[in-house]
Amino acid sequence: MVHLAIVAWREGLLDPKDLGEVRGRTVDEAGLQRALYRSSIGEIEHVVGPALKGKRVVVEGRLAGTARTALERLGAEVEELRQEDEKRYVDMTPAIFVLAAVAMAVRYVSLGLDDQSLYILAGLGFALMYGLRPFFFKMQRPKD
Repeated sequence: MVHLAIVAWREGLLDPKDLGEVRGRTVDEAGLQRALYRSSIGEIEHVVGPALKGKRVVVEGRLAGTARTALERLGAEVEELRQEDEKRYVDMTPAIFVLAAVAMAVRYVSLGLDDQSLYILAGLGFALMYGLRPFFFKMQRPKD
């Protein structure tokens, strides 16, 4: 939102004095950026909203869901430019949680069956998943 406000200011669609942080002085780009970072998202949306209504916002890469929702709520059309050879990632976190739950369930089933070897194998499987936990977070989709 800060970057959109700066672009709107460059095009003359935004008056910096509409922000509560800028009082009675001329503002350069750095001053506007400081004022925007001190402002809340609601204040920025209120100031930038009229400049975005009916406009098309082009973003390189993927736009996060909350940012997309905020822009669409302000009346802007969002277009994402993606590369043709962009990698697609599948988040495997739910599958890993299911495997951990199965390993834990097998431990309780083996206790009921009084099967010591199955109990030991299930415990080793759960311990392995717990030990690899830091690496599971790295397997998740990278942030853009």
